[in-house]
Amino acid sequence: MKRPAVLAAALLFLLPVHSRGAEPEFIRVEEDAKAARLQTGVTRYQKDGAVVDLIGAVHIGDRAYYQDLN
Repeated sequence: MKRPAVLAAALLFLLPVHSRGAEPEFIRVEEDAKAARLQTGVTRYQKDGAVVDLIGAVHIGDRAYYQDLN
């Protein structure tokens, strides 16, 4: 009986997060008839004098390379 109550509380907690509106896009793919482009973004957050720049990055490598890192 406790499990459904916990699930309901979690869903009610997450609902406002999901419905906040448009989130910034940090990565996107744009395609046309000739090419596809992978674009990463730069976003700046400022609060109380602190400034943080988030810079999107993509790491491309084969599966074996990333398995060796782990």
